[in-house]
Amino acid sequence: MRVEKQALVKAVNRVATAARHTAHDSPLMGEIKDDKLWMWYPNFDVSVWLSIPIENGDGNPLTFSVPLEMIVKILNSFSTEMVSLTTDSAGELIIKAGKNRVKIPKYEGFFDRIDPIPDGILVATINDFSPLSSSLEDALKFVAKTEEKPSLSCVNLSFHSGLIDITASDSFHAYGHSIPVSGMWSGDFLLPIRSVETLIKVLPKANIALYQTSNGYSLFRHQENLAVWIAPFNGSYPDILSLMKDGGQSMLRCSRTTLGDALKIGAILSANNVLKLEQRDDSVYVSFPRNVTDSDVYLDGAIVEGALEPTHLSIPFLSHCLESVKGDELFLRRMKMGAIRITGPTPTPFTMLQIIKYSSTD
Repeated sequence: MRVEKQALVKAVNRVATAARHTAHDSPLMGEIKDDKLWMWYPNFDVSVWLSIPIENGDGNPLTFSVPLEMIVKILNSFSTEMVSLTTDSAGELIIKAGKNRVKIPKYEGFFDRIDPIPDGILVATINDFSPLSSSLEDALKFVAKTEEKPSLSCVNLSFHSGLIDITASDSFHAYGHSIPVSGMWSGDFLLPIRSVETLIKVLPKANIALYQTSNGYSLFRHQENLAVWIAPFNGSYPDILSLMKDGGQSMLRCSRTTLGDALKIGAILSANNVLKLEQRDDSVYVSFPRNVTDSDVYLDGAIVEGALEPTHLSIPFLSHCLESVKGDELFLRRMKMGAIRITGPTPTPFTMLQIIKYSSTD
């Protein structure tokens, strides 16, 4: 069986990208079906199916199971346009490229055949996956990274009324975004961190269908030649969305550049990565508790729209918030729950971060 080397390399590298975001090692399975070479990476966390067309198939069956990283390195070593794949009597894969012939040992003790892609209930179709992919990438900044908060170490996708609400939080700062989709299914998916990283790296940016399979897994499918099957997060997600519905009271608005410049200065001068916002006459003054030097920093052009009480915020968390909202103008609102809500000119995406409690002398 002959196949275009570049197409095979691209497909195998895509699978390898998914594998690097899983917790367990698995083989790459291969099988000829319907004039295509199907490949499958089975794993407890994330499973990936994909196919590429073959050329000059001889009609003979071909099934292989090989170490993934080994075949990735070997295929990337060839410079020919085409390669041929066969197996010997022991089930070892033989790759020929020009005069080169390389044999890859069989990965023993796993599946004999590729499992079919699971069926499921259609949840939504996403013609343009780019906004959701970008939102998932932003959400990862806000996910809990420690085992102390396991219920928050995932991204929540909530489907309702033709929308996806993407939510992530570590309880110190939070991210929310609503994106329209085609489909009226209602329900939630909890995606572990590794699974989100896989979706961002592996899925194309168009024509994605999302299904829920019978065992609660989520299945993201691109047309007929790529599918990513994700194990559900084991746990329940806190009701963060209800907290996010508090629009808060207007506090101030300023340019992204001005606030970003203050954060850069604070990252250098602040000994504890904290900044303080307060009003001085008609200006917004920025100071840094436990500052290493005496400085005067203002948010030039900022407009106070309400009562601006002295407010302490984490510099790293505030940086995440700025990176994840859109627009040149930023709006800061104080919420009843003791947090600051930050948006651009549109209500979504939005971010929140907790106000740090300091004594009146700081």
